[in-house]
Amino acid sequence: MQHIISTSLNLTMPCQRTTEVLRKEHLQRLLEYSRRIRYFQFAPSTQPVAPQIYTSIGKHAQFELFPTLSRLEMLSLDQINMANISSLSLVLPPTLSDVTISSITPRVEILAATLLDDISEKGQKLLKLSLGGKMSILCFNTIRALNSLQTLHIFSTDSSLPGDFVKIISRLDSLKWLHISLDGSSRWSPPEDTRTVGSPNGFSSLRNLNITGSSGFVWALIGYITPLPKLATINLHFSSNTGKESGRWGERLASLTGPDLLGIRVTSTSMASPITVVGLQILFSTRLQVLQLETIRLSPGAIGALSSSKFSGAIQKIRIVATKGVQNLVANKRLHVETADLSAIRSFSNLQSLEISINLDLAEKGIKSMQQATKIARQCHTLQELVLVPYQSYTSSGDFNVKNAFIFARCINHLFPHLKKFDLSKFTAIDASWRQGTEAMVIGLQDVQKCDCHLA
Repeated sequence: MQHIISTSLNLTMPCQRTTEVLRKEHLQRLLEYSRRIRYFQFAPSTQPVAPQIYTSIGKHAQFELFPTLSRLEMLSLDQINMANISSLSLVLPPTLSDVTISSITPRVEILAATLLDDISEKGQKLLKLSLGGKMSILCFNTIRALNSLQTLHIFSTDSSLPGDFVKIISRLDSLKWLHISLDGSSRWSPPEDTRTVGSPNGFSSLRNLNITGSSGFVWALIGYITPLPKLATINLHFSSNTGKESGRWGERLASLTGPDLLGIRVTSTSMASPITVVGLQILFSTRLQVLQLETIRLSPGAIGALSSSKFSGAIQKIRIVATKGVQNLVANKRLHVETADLSAIRSFSNLQSLEISINLDLAEKGIKSMQQATKIARQCHTLQELVLVPYQSYTSSGDFNVKNAFIFARCINHLFPHLKKFDLSKFTAIDASWRQGTEAMVIGLQDVQKCDCHLA
């Protein structure tokens, strides 16, 4: 009937009945097991449990069935037999802090809302809540009373979300981590009241923001919730391009930056508008310490233009890669970042880690640009880790011989004299022995040609 492992319980019940009246002494053995349970998962169950079992457990008020339960998961709410709904009242002890409810449908949304309402009515200090499925204002109205909530995950599927749902969750004063994800069939538009819900009106404690959805949804939501002065990290994923982008999303991201914002990560599975030179310059002029752009296009000359710009010294990690998930990403050759373009990175005086897509060109033009880069006066730079990644459309060009490996290694060593890690492993189209030999050559040159500076 039950499968118990350590402090976890997963119930997949067949039809359960009793042949006699359940008394207090009959429940002792059940309680011996249940008081050890910390994590409880409702699995899909179409078989009912005889109602007198729930009645018998419930009438013994002094018996708390799961007195130390902290985490509750209902992964398939729409598949729980309606006759078993009475069991939900048995799994809400005061210790409960983490609840996940998924597969919410219009048929069972009232059950999810009732469960959340029971939690708030009992004054439980719920810290983390994850909701998934097709939701309406019914669920969100019950969330407003969960004032202790610190982490909220919303995964919307095939929903037309109410315009006010963001305003409701913005009033959760303890909320520090918010993750909102809309699938391709879900929709949301800000309410007609154009006033935003950002500070000082809402999200007073929000530190981490994670948004997944179409570009139209992501930008509409960001526009509605700004400003967020206490935000520390932003993670955006564009699942589709709705054509509503202005191409100025670097500037839009910069509008979110406050005194505490330290990290931005943007990924895309569609062809988003390229980030412009101005967008990068604005972002890098903030106090950001980490910037990660994955499968994002750069406008022509974006990296090279950075060399003539002034930046704050805060940025410590940059990751700009364009690999999987984007077709014809670099059909325009001008979008390639070349090895010599990496000289622009020296503008970031405190950068420690760089991962970037480049066009590793060992043909005559590429070799000459590397040689030219080494003629520029060598500068001390703090970069410790350099990972080079190929574009999706990369095909090797030029001669991958020892001579060109040395020219390439000498260029990297000249630009970044304090490397502790140099990685070419993702260039799988190139012979592994050439890659590994070049990596070793760069680190070897670092030891031989030490930079005459305070870091040497």
